[in-house]
Amino acid sequence: MPREKGPEWDYVTLVQPECTYGVKQVKNKCKLCEHAFHGGATHIRLHFLQVPGCGVTKCTASEDTWMNVLTRIKMGRGPAVMGWCWLTG
Repeated sequence: MPREKGPEWDYVTLVQPECTYGVKQVKNKCKLCEHAFHGGATHIRLHFLQVPGCGVTKCTASEDTWMNVLTRIKMGRGPAVMGWCWLTG
């Protein structure tokens, strides 16, 4: 049985699933800033965290907007599941 998708998926739209050399990659589009990028849940979280040097473009939505998104994601998954919670303090 597959795991449930986390709350971070509520903030992106699946643009197109791609298959490159037999490997499935998904392309997502941020609902807040309209930026399209490849990756799964980790890339979505890094997009909102705005961590430099991770290879993911920062979300350009207003700070209040993406901070509310991060709070909802963190509350929905819990700190034990979120490997990045130490970044947000």
